[in-house]
Amino acid sequence: MALLTKRSVRLVGLAAVVCAAFAWAQSTRPALLVADDGGLIGLQTDAGRALSKARGSGFVAGIWLENDGAPVAQDLAVARAGLTVLGRQAAADLAGWRVLQLSGKTELAALEGCNGADIVISNQVDEVARPCVVFDVTRLRNKGALAFDVSANGGLVIETAHHVAGARPWNARQGPRGDPLILTTEARKRGAEAPRMSQVLQPQ
Repeated sequence: MALLTKRSVRLVGLAAVVCAAFAWAQSTRPALLVADDGGLIGLQTDAGRALSKARGSGFVAGIWLENDGAPVAQDLAVARAGLTVLGRQAAADLAGWRVLQLSGKTELAALEGCNGADIVISNQVDEVARPCVVFDVTRLRNKGALAFDVSANGGLVIETAHHVAGARPWNARQGPRGDPLILTTEARKRGAEAPRMSQVLQPQ
């Protein structure tokens, strides 16, 4: 019985990962994708989707690129221009909206405020109150993978895999599916005096 229970848990977990990877497969491809563990982001560019790291999250990276219609090796996608990657930080600019992704405890601990970002993504638990929108690993576990797009009026629309998938056995503990998060241009203007991303990602 215990063996069956463990197997069931693994199958449910696999279903959740597959669902998150395929969430936007049949719709217009999002400008930016965020893996459900916060460890990988992918920015759509004229050359194809640029990824934030060459190793790890290989299954999700492969599905993203395949759904884009451009299945290439992960390291080739990392080499594409579009993301600013320095060490364990990756930054994306979406029509002026600044997204900063951090991997690891050290990077998160060193973060002061939001360092000019409108959105901070982390694969760690973040217990610091910040003046921007934060998706840490705890919040991502409840929301699933994310898709970012810029609306016609310049707002930022953040869709969650939970919302797209609806109520399923693997997300029953995540609570209500919730609506997409929409950030207005006024929110971005309020942070205009914060340091720009180019100032944040200076080599040490």
